Amino acid sequence: MRGGRIDFMGVPLDAITLEQALRRVEGFIEEGGAHEQVSLNAMKVVSLTRDPELRRLVRRSALICADGAGVIVGGRILGLPIPERVAGIDLFMGLMERAAERGWRPFLLGAKQEVLDAVVAHFARELPALELAGTRNGYFTDDEESDIAEQIRDSGADLLFIAISSPKKEHFLERWGPVMQVPYMQGVGGSFDVVAGKVSRAPPIMQRNHLEWAWRLSLEPKRMWRRNFVGSSTFLARVLQARLLGYRIPE
Repeated sequence: MRGGRIDFMGVPLDAITLEQALRRVEGFIEEGGAHEQVSLNAMKVVSLTRDPELRRLVRRSALICADGAGVIVGGRILGLPIPERVAGIDLFMGLMERAAERGWRPFLLGAKQEVLDAVVAHFARELPALELAGTRNGYFTDDEESDIAEQIRDSGADLLFIAISSPKKEHFLERWGPVMQVPYMQGVGGSFDVVAGKVSRAPPIMQRNHLEWAWRLSLEPKRMWRRNFVGSSTFLARVLQARLLGYRIPE
């Protein structure tokens, strides 16, 4: 299950296509156990340079996908064979379609209750054969986490999609993954907001040309400028340092 894994400045990365990622998840579900997915983008790479605990959590993940133009461009600079971007939302939507076809039961965790309700309504319309294992909004205290983990375990979910920000999502999975025992667990960031119609994705032509960041910047300039300019500049500096001087993210 590790075919196609490469080294991206000291971080493992699965250099695979979306279709290959979908097939990889099929194998996880057939295998059982608990497998975590991580979407690696420029900001997460920058965070990894500063956060040793996050580095540990990411490195142990069963599936690490290149999500974001920065990682694709960085891979080209470093001469790495990354075939395409595997956006977290595309992986999420593809897996929901396969769940409807194959009888897998997903559990949806995160976002505001009204957003979660809109996501459930969307899939009821678009994928009527889909059976959800359960849902829970993302507003809960640390004391409630054990009950939520037991709820997910008892649901018998095959997939868990978590709309909680990083690194809170990684720490939740670290604490409760062994309890939940879901074969496949994925953080989906703002995907629930997109499915609910609260946020729009960039037009396909912008997605194909790695310009989705520009679309998001136009929608949320105050929130995204630091990520797109400060964070991306730091990421690019690290990539150039790796290319010229052999920089690697610390162990």
